[in-house]
Amino acid sequence: MKRGLLRRIVPVASAVLLAGTLAACETGPTSYAYPTNPNATYGQVERDRMDCEAWARS
Repeated sequence: MKRGLLRRIVPVASAVLLAGTLAACETGPTSYAYPTNPNATYGQVERDRMDCEAWARS
């Protein structure tokens, strides 16, 4: 009796655990960069963005 119950519960519990794990995964990195100076040139904005992404990876 217990073995039959376990044979039904284990696959269902495994599927629920797998679904929960996959749902919690991130789809990819999302980072936002804001210029340190509102009047910054495009080059400065790109440097700030690259610095921010490099910091986030480390």
